[in-house]
Amino acid sequence: MGEFFSVLCSVFWAGAIIFYKKSGESFSPRALNLYKNAISGSIFLIACLLIGERLIPENFQLIDFLLLGLSGLLGIALADTFLFMSINRLGASLIGIIEAVYLPSVFFITAVFFKEQITTKTYIGAELVAVAIVISSVDLEQTKHLSLKLLLPGVFYGVLGMFLTAFSIVMIKKPFIVDYSILEKYSAIWSATVRICCAVVFLFIFYSFGDDKGFFKRFKDNRMWHFVIPGTLCGGVFSMFSWVLGMKLIDKVSLGAVLNQLAIVFIIIFAALFLKEKITFKKFISLLFAIVGGLVVIL
Repeated sequence: MGEFFSVLCSVFWAGAIIFYKKSGESFSPRALNLYKNAISGSIFLIACLLIGERLIPENFQLIDFLLLGLSGLLGIALADTFLFMSINRLGASLIGIIEAVYLPSVFFITAVFFKEQITTKTYIGAELVAVAIVISSVDLEQTKHLSLKLLLPGVFYGVLGMFLTAFSIVMIKKPFIVDYSILEKYSAIWSATVRICCAVVFLFIFYSFGDDKGFFKRFKDNRMWHFVIPGTLCGGVFSMFSWVLGMKLIDKVSLGAVLNQLAIVFIIIFAALFLKEKITFKKFISLLFAIVGGLVVIL
């Protein structure tokens, strides 16, 4: 089941990316991240209450809460803000390549810091998926106008965001500081709720020191409801829950990371279905590489 939810995460994330790119035209990265997580955090809290999830589990320990809070700070408050900053500078043409950094980041963290053995077929599948992302994302015509002033910070923020995202999930999946897996100790919905709510607290603090004020007033903006809300449901709720649940159930973090990156397949398909974008030969080749790479790691 872990493999299923990891792939499902990529489906929802593909839909979220389309809405986030549109949202970034109207909202600053810090504001967009706060809106996204304030809404998704509220939804997760309501869901916990509806299904009878205890807000303080029986086996709760303060250190677990602190580590989940740190995971939310690194993987949501900081990582997502850096990713939105990268999208604003690089645009759609290069952000796919930046997202490909997630795979080697997970491999590096799990192998070096947590001593996870990565199988040969996982390496092969990861390389195929990474190649697919690069092939699909590179567009020299759209990138030649980028100056170094935009390119270098955009790449830096994107790579940093992906590394923090990878570390934030591995640190609660693998024993880190404590001698057990926090993600396996608690339910997926409780873990996701704590991560997001802690991230929202940090984001409100960051937001209060910025120039982009009027948090509640911006909810009257039609662009909020047209792009931010659907993006939040896809990326902040469904994708987040599938990601956490997939990582909870899957044996190896590296395998889950490869399946998460199959979002490239669904981005191409969704763009063709809903945005009427043509599936060019280049995109068709990238689809083949990604699909084969996913099959290699699953079978």
